[in-house]
Amino acid sequence: MRDRSEYVVDMPSGIDVKLNQNESPFDLPDELKQELLDVYEQVEVNRYP
Repeated sequence: MRDRSEYVVDMPSGIDVKLNQNESPFDLPDELKQELLDVYEQVEVNRYP
């Protein structure tokens, strides 16, 4: 596997937004990050849901 190259998807010309990679160039607002953190702190992550 070490000699294999990584899989790279090039951006097609004329395309501004790609929806197939589940990525966003924008970060979440700080307020939403804090809200998510508050919720996550209440989750027992050592338990299977």
